[in-house]
Amino acid sequence: MDFRLWLENTREKFMEIADLQRGEPEEAMLKVQFANEGGVLNFIVEHVGDIIHRMNERIMFQYAGYEYVKDKVIKALRTLTNEYGFEKEMEENIRNNARFLKVPEDALRQKVYNALEKYAEAHSKLPVYNDAHSHARDAAVSLGYRDFKSTIRHLRELEKHLGSMQEWVVYAHQGLEE
Repeated sequence: MDFRLWLENTREKFMEIADLQRGEPEEAMLKVQFANEGGVLNFIVEHVGDIIHRMNERIMFQYAGYEYVKDKVIKALRTLTNEYGFEKEMEENIRNNARFLKVPEDALRQKVYNALEKYAEAHSKLPVYNDAHSHARDAAVSLGYRDFKSTIRHLRELEKHLGSMQEWVVYAHQGLEE
């Protein structure tokens, strides 16, 4: 097999992840946001779910979406590790949203949790080809399953490689030059 052809096919496979994320996972994110009606959860599902897209997006591929990924990882970690408590704030948002919507709190919570599970399932179907892909995907999956400690752990693994654009590109593009 011609190495240049293999490399291009691999690039196409990486970029296909970005395209796939814009399908079912993106739709699942919107359903979480719609079910939740607003709050800290809406922000976090958007940013965490979008990381794998940004790092493989065609237009930013040469840089592995460095500035966008770094921004999203930092914001997500700040939100998830806030002193007030992410889960506490999320639950308060659900309670307040239920009151505002005049629906039973437990019914809204279940609707949000069900949407989060579908978000996790949709992201779990994304293919991954290296460690960076795995951590980006698994951050979204664990978020959907409300395993916030694992989400933080996966984001911290990505953060370790965001010291410089060059370091990030090497990490995010592992497997392209074997």
